[in-house]
Amino acid sequence: MNNFSAIGRVGTQPELKQTAKGDDVASFSVAVDSGYGDKKVTTWFRVGLFGKKTGIVPYINKGDKIAVTGEIVNREYTAKDGTKQQSLEINNANITLIGSKQASDKPVAASNSIDPFEDEMPF
Repeated sequence: MNNFSAIGRVGTQPELKQTAKGDDVASFSVAVDSGYGDKKVTTWFRVGLFGKKTGIVPYINKGDKIAVTGEIVNREYTAKDGTKQQSLEINNANITLIGSKQASDKPVAASNSIDPFEDEMPF
């Protein structure tokens, strides 16, 4: 069984295209960090969505935190400069949105409100 699962940040705005047969295809990159401090390493993956799974694309933005699961493949390609390159890809992925970059960038203000349940339990 070939199953990959990770949590990371969307690195590029997803691209939605259609095949010659009219099937929807989307792709984008995800950065997954491991380690911490000066030992932190970031690994980049390409994510491919097909068919109905592309329906989530309008909700995904660069910088968003997502969970991704799917089949991992090592794709070889020729770069613009003619060199052979490799890319790790997660195909036919399942995506779970965890948080948006916009929400995490906003500072959380301390609340001065009174807890309505402080004196009385609701049950």
